[in-house]
Order: sequence, then structure tokens, then C-alpha cells
Amino acid sequence: MEEPGEGIAGDKDNQGQEGDCHRGRDGQDGHAEMTQEDEEDHVGEIDAEAALRHGAHPLLPGALIAHPQQVAEEDEHGHRPFADILAEINGRAAMAMAASLLADSEHGKGILLGGIAGLNPCEVVILGSDIAAISAARTATGMGATVRMFDNDVYSLRHASRELGASLITSAMHPRVISAALHTADVVIATPDADTAYTIDSDEAMQLKRGVLVFDLTDRRMSPFPSMRPIDLAKADTNRTRRPEGWRVCYIHAGSAVPRTCAMALSNTLMTMLTSVFTCDGVHNALKLLPGLRKAAYLFLGRLVNEEIGEKTGLRALDINLYLTLS
Repeated sequence: MEEPGEGIAGDKDNQGQEGDCHRGRDGQDGHAEMTQEDEEDHVGEIDAEAALRHGAHPLLPGALIAHPQQVAEEDEHGHRPFADILAEINGRAAMAMAASLLADSEHGKGILLGGIAGLNPCEVVILGSDIAAISAARTATGMGATVRMFDNDVYSLRHASRELGASLITSAMHPRVISAALHTADVVIATPDADTAYTIDSDEAMQLKRGVLVFDLTDRRMSPFPSMRPIDLAKADTNRTRRPEGWRVCYIHAGSAVPRTCAMALSNTLMTMLTSVFTCDGVHNALKLLPGLRKAAYLFLGRLVNEEIGEKTGLRALDINLYLTLS
């Protein structure tokens, strides 16, 4: 049976993120290329956070890991406990990092995210309205920032408005509206479950404010910011506050900046799941009684039982319910 999680993680930093890094300095547009070392840093890696988010087993053969999946471990209400807790941490961590970087007088702007009396607050643009988006928006509005959330899922936007109140500005993903918001944004955050994937190309990236902070919380092969140099917050040797002069950068793996919070939250979620397994008197009975756990299983009695994994790997998958009925 699979480690707790929600599927097989793909290589989230694939070649799709390769691109030009542009800089606009003193009114002149420049062009810089990524070094080979930079490319190697963000191509061909599977980080621990992504593995947990998609439920990848660390011992899976490369043939399975190479294909991204959306096989969810769900509870009885259709929630994805492990993915949801990581999404919430990502959103809050991104805004905490943004507030810290903006206040840095040496490498940032030396300003407060929320502003004060007589000064406008910073503007935050969030693409998507999922758990990560709502978490980031809640943190930003709590600090006093102006928050705009974009998504084509009106019901999801309505839910976000109910959660956060009238201070949250919501809009559909109309290109002109997004473009206008991006031009004045101090912080831009892209979240995984936006109804329509939005990509900011190199020309639009050059129109962003100088010193804008960009966070990519998605797990797509193609980054929403392909022309920006990624800075991986999961790496211990990353200097988070120092950016190359004139470079447009994109921060990734925001949740990895708070590893202890991730560890404690995942531990609590795991213990809850193990308690459910224990009350079912063993894993075998838990698979029969817990549909979410059954959906998360990819091997049973040495046989592949997940259809999505079978399609991606070319292996034949059998129905786990058949085994459970006969066993």
C-alpha cells in the first residue's frame, strides 16, 4: 500500500521552465541567460514537498515517478488531507516570506506590506482561489494589504469571498483586468488549482513593477512564469533575500521555508489516518471500509490496482475491489 499522500509526483521543475531571464534597469531592457548551474538546479528534481503532495513513494521505480498523477488520498468528505495541509502552509509561508522580503531595506524595498495611515498598502495579486490562495489572501488581508484574486471558477471565488469578507477583490481571469492588476502589484502568487492556467510571458514580466515578488505555488511542468529565474526555497544554501541585480526571479517551494511546521502538520495528519486504520482493525479492513485509503493504494498483493498509474506506465491495473471482495 502507498505511503499516505495523493498520488505519484512528477518532475515539477522540468525543461518547460527553461527560458530567458530579463531585466529592466534604469529604463533600459536587458537580457541575461541562465547559467548551466541554474538550469541544473531546477530541472530534473523531485522535492520532498511535491512527493508528499502527490503521494509519491520514495522507493518507486523511475518509470512510475516520471509520470505525474492526480491520484488523491481522500477522506469520507472528499477532502485531501495531506495535499490540503501542504497547500495551506504554502499560502501562508509565501505571504510571510513576501512581508519579510519587502521590509528588507538592503535587498528589498524597505516597506511594510500593509502600509500605515497616510500611505497606501501593498497590492497582492493571487491567481487561483483554492486552499493555498485563500490561505495567502487571509494572511495578506490580515496584514492590511490590498488583495485581488483571479479565477474563472465563480463558485470558488464566491466561497473565498465568504471566507475573507468584502475586503477581498475577486475577478474572472480577463486578460486586460489581470494585466492592469499585475502592473501595480507588489506581490504575485500563482496557486495550483486556478480554473484556467495563466502564463506571464517575458514581455508581460518586463512590465511588472521593479522589485515585485513572485511566488509559484503550482506543481505544473510549465511554470506560470517561464521567463523568470527560479529561486528554490527548499535548498539550505539559498540566500533568500539576495537577488541578482536586475533579474526577474520567481520563488518556488515556499512551504519548504518552514520545515518544522510542515513536519508537525503532516505528523498530525498521519496520526489521524493511522488512528482510522487502527479502529478498522488492520490495513486490510481499512481498505474495505475507507474509500479514500482504497483510492490511494497502487499495489495490493503485489498487483497494480490503480488505473491512472497503469495508463501512464503502460501496465495493466486490476480493480482492487475485486481483490477485497474475494479476500
